[in-house]
Amino acid sequence: MQSDRNRAEQYRFRAEELRAISASWLEEDARQMLERVANDYERMAALLETRLESGEEHAAVFASGGETRQ
Repeated sequence: MQSDRNRAEQYRFRAEELRAISASWLEEDARQMLERVANDYERMAALLETRLESGEEHAAVFASGGETRQ
């Protein structure tokens, strides 16, 4: 199973990818939608990193309200 540290890095990478894609789109609504998804990935990464710093064991973090499962 993927470690929380790797998962956080992957979420940040996906956020960067979405921001790069959104910069090339002309449609403002589409750019804003991609930015919101990128921000969600950043928040999920931050939640995982907070868990790592606090010494908690592995937990999967979901975008819907930051719910966790252990």
